[in-house]
Amino acid sequence: MGIKLYLVPKPVHLDAPRDEPRKRQRFQSQASYSGLSEQALITTSLLATQKAVSSFDSNPDIDRRLRELEQSHTPPTGAGISRFYVAQTTSNNPTEDDHAEAVLPVPSGYWSFFAIFDGHVGWETSAWLRDNLIPAVTGALADLYSNFHKESGLSQTSVPLPQDIEITFKNTFKSIDHDLVRSALDRFLSDPSRAKSMNALAPAWAGSCALVSFYDSHSKLLHTAITGDSRAVLGRRVLDDNGKTFYTVHLLSIEQDGKNPAEVARLLAEHPRENVVQQDRVLEIAVSCAFSDGRWK
Repeated sequence: MGIKLYLVPKPVHLDAPRDEPRKRQRFQSQASYSGLSEQALITTSLLATQKAVSSFDSNPDIDRRLRELEQSHTPPTGAGISRFYVAQTTSNNPTEDDHAEAVLPVPSGYWSFFAIFDGHVGWETSAWLRDNLIPAVTGALADLYSNFHKESGLSQTSVPLPQDIEITFKNTFKSIDHDLVRSALDRFLSDPSRAKSMNALAPAWAGSCALVSFYDSHSKLLHTAITGDSRAVLGRRVLDDNGKTFYTVHLLSIEQDGKNPAEVARLLAEHPRENVVQQDRVLEIAVSCAFSDGRWK
């Protein structure tokens, strides 16, 4: 299982125009990374959005569907985030995708977590991650910060090195994946109840991508961890020389799938003389990294 962590080394303010209180719709681009620059990807994403909006215009029910599961939240003062929005549409029933958010008080301020889970082959893995991933990451980070303060003798406002936070994310992701797959199998083999054992196996059989962002209000650093092919995009509002507002856009994650040349090269190096990637798919599925998918592990 591969985990990548991307850091934004500058203060991040996830602000939005205060005169626009409506909850916002989010589109995800499925553009390929093959030979495309970041700007080309952004342009592709915008074109895809324009086409989607154009097709929506012919369906009077689409606005209701887009707003059906929308949410708007205002974090506590001091969190470093003025507000956040969630929008979700379902493509199947039950939906295989999920999300989770948490803004937690800590001695130095607030920790904010935002996660999306793109499930496949069932809803069980994404639902399990919704309930368990953020608590697991929070506990691991709390141990990291506590040990750092104890060993360094520095104040509670000091923070560990970014690479230590990266390692903590990686180890937590791997530990959770092990619990999902291996521990589920142990429970299956040890439980005499067929119904209970099959329920234990469900999150291990299905799979899910995961994208988690962690914002520390004190350090003002945004950490983003991914496994799978979801995408994190940072938009920063700035003014041009004429005082007009525009946004600069930065990709914070790179998809781990059969369309990413770097990922394909890594897979072929690890599996020489094996056709692990064919027609942009990895062992017949879209992603090269994900939680669970026990049959491939």
